[in-house]
Amino acid sequence: IFNNTNITHLNIEGAVVTHDAALLPKYKGQIRSLKITRMIDTVNSDEFPPFPVQTYTIEAHKMRTLDASSFANYTQLTGLNIIQPDVSITPRLLAGLENLTSLRSVSFDAERIADGALHHVRHVQTLILGSYLRMLDSDSLNSLTSLQQLDVRYVPFSPLQANTSCALADFINRRRMLGLTVYRPHESLDCDCVLVFLNKMIDDGEQTAKCQPMHNDRCLFSSCSIVSDYFTRKQKAHLPTV
Repeated sequence: IFNNTNITHLNIEGAVVTHDAALLPKYKGQIRSLKITRMIDTVNSDEFPPFPVQTYTIEAHKMRTLDASSFANYTQLTGLNIIQPDVSITPRLLAGLENLTSLRSVSFDAERIADGALHHVRHVQTLILGSYLRMLDSDSLNSLTSLQQLDVRYVPFSPLQANTSCALADFINRRRMLGLTVYRPHESLDCDCVLVFLNKMIDDGEQTAKCQPMHNDRCLFSSCSIVSDYFTRKQKAHLPTV
């Protein structure tokens, strides 16, 4: 279908795309970036076959199992998006992804990322977290030593488990000083203390001013020490001197 074409980005959604190696010698097309999106139970090379493209992104919805070893020869596989899986993101699920050295970006829109699962993708440069997230362990975050971009724009901070929102706050606050680019929600309708803190650390604190009347006392007693310490210092700085 795409022979003799020159395509910058090709996005195929829902279709079962097959691969016929016998056609490769006759193929003269060029596809720079390919993304295949499917609702699928098992993610492996049979369901997502190889193609002669420069970069390849797999997006799987409602998956249950992942056979990372089947992608061992996919040198152009640069992106993996796992959307609303029917299982938690655990080390067992992601085992083998550490061997896919071309993988640069991963996206998880999952309720639970646990037990240091992200150790298996510690080499990625971009991590995107989605709106279904409720739990993410700090061990996973701290393993991402090569991370350059973190996208939490769609993460609802208020429903997160307390340890998760605090882990994100601590990780972002530390790593932004080392050059991490963070894409985060700019507004919190309920003035979530962690998000107000992050926006203050990253920008001019416009949201802090908007939430000032209602968050002061509440944030002083935040269960996240990095947040409560910040607001305590802020309050003391505004106390009148005698």
